[in-house]
Amino acid sequence: MSGNDVLPLAKISIFSSGLAYYEHSGLLTDSSVINLPFKAETLRSLKIDLSENPDMAAILGKLRGAEVEAAVPSPVSGRIVGIEYRPRSVSSTGEQIVEPWISLYTNQGIKMFSLVEINTLHFKDPELSGDLERAMDL
Repeated sequence: MSGNDVLPLAKISIFSSGLAYYEHSGLLTDSSVINLPFKAETLRSLKIDLSENPDMAAILGKLRGAEVEAAVPSPVSGRIVGIEYRPRSVSSTGEQIVEPWISLYTNQGIKMFSLVEINTLHFKDPELSGDLERAMDL
């Protein structure tokens, strides 16, 4: 292939979330130029971005205002206010570690929970749950 050739489409996979995976295949030389158009709006339209392998605290920290239900171990519902980090001493070694805590605005006020204590977390907004599904498929 040379110049601005088109790389042939070899495979298409369509996921249940509505996203599609397109695989192009062919031989390229050192001077080959292939344009693969991609709409950046697709990724920006997702509220959850997993492209840089974020931890749970980073994901939740970007979702301020989202309604969630967390099992801590009993269910607690509320809106995410934010994530903060608190030091804790490990009793056996005396070592200081830092743990992420989530603050939720509930109908009883703002409650704080260590992310370590949360067994499950569910987004109440179906659109946000759908974004997570689509982000997992990318």
